[in-house]
Amino acid sequence: MDESAIGENIVLSSCGFLRIAKKPKDGKKPAKDDKSAEQPPKTYRVVVKRIFIHADAIELFRQEVEAWFAMDHPNVLKLYGASHCSRPALLVCEDATNESLVKYLTSQRQVQADKRCKRGQAEQPWPYRNQRHALWSLFLQAANGLKYLHENHKLVHGNLKSDNILVTADGQVKLTDFGLGILALQNQAILDNTFHELGSRAPNCWKHKKLLRRPSFQDDIYSFGMCVLDVLVPKLSSIAPEEKALRRVGDEDFEPLEKSVLELICDDTHRKLIEDMCKPKPEERLKLADVIVRMEEMRAAAASEPVDSSDCCML
Repeated sequence: MDESAIGENIVLSSCGFLRIAKKPKDGKKPAKDDKSAEQPPKTYRVVVKRIFIHADAIELFRQEVEAWFAMDHPNVLKLYGASHCSRPALLVCEDATNESLVKYLTSQRQVQADKRCKRGQAEQPWPYRNQRHALWSLFLQAANGLKYLHENHKLVHGNLKSDNILVTADGQVKLTDFGLGILALQNQAILDNTFHELGSRAPNCWKHKKLLRRPSFQDDIYSFGMCVLDVLVPKLSSIAPEEKALRRVGDEDFEPLEKSVLELICDDTHRKLIEDMCKPKPEERLKLADVIVRMEEMRAAAASEPVDSSDCCML
């Protein structure tokens, strides 16, 4: 790995830990009496992701990596380094041990249900009053991460899907793989899960191949709405067993505004949010600021509900 890519000494061990020793800014060795020189290098648990890129897309890969490495936000997965020299190319990222947000919410629902059965009332190992409160609190974190990309870096995520909204060991939501959707358009990146190869992309980006174009900020809104829908309709969830779901959120021909889909959403405010985020015309979709306001309102409403409430159709 090219150390100059991140300006620090890096040692990547085979067990998946990253040790980083800071270099002095002036490039000189620290003085003998400098106490900072005695400090051991920091150790991080990391994930190494492989991505296949064509030779003519290397420069774009470098640009996307540089943009990602510049990110510094609690809801954006940290990139520690990358290498385009290896085949496949490598990305060294912060580890998010609880997998995707949809899987995390599903597993936590079962954990809370088991505790209610055993003790009569669920304990609260996480800082949420109930499932709805957890859902909107966590999606608000994702929305704030997306806001950071859009406003601070003028960057379209371009590959937003449930698998790219992750949760860390301490319950922090992290966005990842932004910009790689754009890279995929140019070099046909080979990803592990071809079912979601380009994320939950807006139909105006893919339905007419002659008009195939890069996604926009409003296309991120559509994709984000699909991620929310993925949690609200477990029967059609991307993680639902294949034998139980003839179609799933993320399928290329999946229509989120079909009556049969919207009927599966119990709450009117949830349904309205999906309708307004996933409108066919980009200019008619909610702005991200409005999405955040609505989610804040739903989180506040959930916070006033009973501790052990659960939704008939959610998760």
